[in-house]
Amino acid sequence: MAKVTIYTTVTCQYCILAKRYLEKNGIAFEAVDVTSDPAKAEALAAKAGENRTPIFIIDKDGQEEVIAGFDKGRLDHALGLSDA
Repeated sequence: MAKVTIYTTVTCQYCILAKRYLEKNGIAFEAVDVTSDPAKAEALAAKAGENRTPIFIIDKDGQEEVIAGFDKGRLDHALGLSDA
């Protein structure tokens, strides 16, 4: 099973939708709010190549996939929720 971490901010509506989506699909995840930690937000932006939330880090057996934004198609594929 993949380890899923979602980086969020408190004002991000897509972050709320993304967490609900993961919960609805029975995907365990760790949510990290970067609102009050600028250093963490900057490090995340450098890693993801994006400066927005949500950002997902999906770790499958040591191989990380980074998904910036709430992209259901990419999430479904990365998490094995679809055949695509």
